[in-house]
Amino acid sequence: MPEKVALDRADQLIAAVESVKDKKSSTYKNAVLQLFLSTRGLSIDAERIKKIDAMTGSVGQELEKHQKNVLNGLKDFDAKSFGQILDDNRKPYRFTSAEVWFQQAESVANMKFSAKNLELQKEENPKILANDKKQLAAQIDELEKQLLFAELKQELADIRLSLKVPEAVPVRRKRGQS
Repeated sequence: MPEKVALDRADQLIAAVESVKDKKSSTYKNAVLQLFLSTRGLSIDAERIKKIDAMTGSVGQELEKHQKNVLNGLKDFDAKSFGQILDDNRKPYRFTSAEVWFQQAESVANMKFSAKNLELQKEENPKILANDKKQLAAQIDELEKQLLFAELKQELADIRLSLKVPEAVPVRRKRGQS
């Protein structure tokens, strides 16, 4: 992103936060979250960074703490407790720009749940199990294309790897064959 565009975007987000009078409102909270999320990684000057840090305070640390709790829940996945972990950590971010991360974490958890269920079926018919694994792998591949966050993509890649399904290799056909 060109520097001028980054500076203009940061200024717009700062102005959005400053324009909200009620500091306890959900509008203010969402504006601060948006400021935090949208300015990470931008090339902006030290003065703006200082102002952004003062405005966002511990918002970023709190968000990262909640996300880490959910990631830990994914790593030590237990279907019975994960829903509660997700709900408890997602609650402060409902209807904010940060909720997307939690929605995507839920999608990853659904894939993990499906993979765990397949694991329990290992005594079933091997052909059916292999087909089910291929189908789940295809669903995981599709979801991976939609995810925006690297740490969630990594969780999904770990699930995909645990299925032990080889990557799809395109079949090369000779001329004249259909």
